[in-house]
Amino acid sequence: MFKLGMIGLIAGGALSWWGGQGLYESINAGKRVDITVAQLMSQKPGVGWYRITDARWFLIDGGVITSGESGSAGADIYSPVRTATPGPGKIQVLVHREDSAEAGLLMGLLQEPDPAKAEATIKGNPLYTKERPVEGMIEFGINADSGDNDAVKKSFGPELADDYVVISDGAKPAGYLLPLAGLLAGLAVLGYTLFGFIRRDPPQPDYR
Repeated sequence: MFKLGMIGLIAGGALSWWGGQGLYESINAGKRVDITVAQLMSQKPGVGWYRITDARWFLIDGGVITSGESGSAGADIYSPVRTATPGPGKIQVLVHREDSAEAGLLMGLLQEPDPAKAEATIKGNPLYTKERPVEGMIEFGINADSGDNDAVKKSFGPELADDYVVISDGAKPAGYLLPLAGLLAGLAVLGYTLFGFIRRDPPQPDYR
């Protein structure tokens, strides 16, 4: 009974957190904002839905964070953006893409020891050099893959700025209905579970 109660607390808490954050994002980031890298880094918003107008990203620039490195399921791509006027500074913005097929392509390229074969692989598949827009939600809270942080820092090393920002590729606010339903469902599960703990009969004394 105690184990079931703990499962209820964890599930209810996760649903409430997800729903609450979804509502917060929809209220504070309901519309996409066009912004430059310099503006993004000067404002350092904690939440937002953005299109970075002076930057693009390319699969060939990315690194792959595997489940063994992060503890999460699957393999994720993290790629630094290229700005219209590249400078000598550190990497400030990373795009996070969850795509197992493209992660496999990139992993194969990164593990190819022969430079000539790697070059032929790049030329043979336009996905590696396809120019992609930088658009999505800033990752934070329950939507951020916290397990990836150490692996990302290890992958990009000293080139990565301490205050780097991660954009979840193509992500948009979830709207109001689904997060609200999640929040209410989570609160209901928490309430029911806590009520069950309160109503439990106290242990009876042993008079034997």
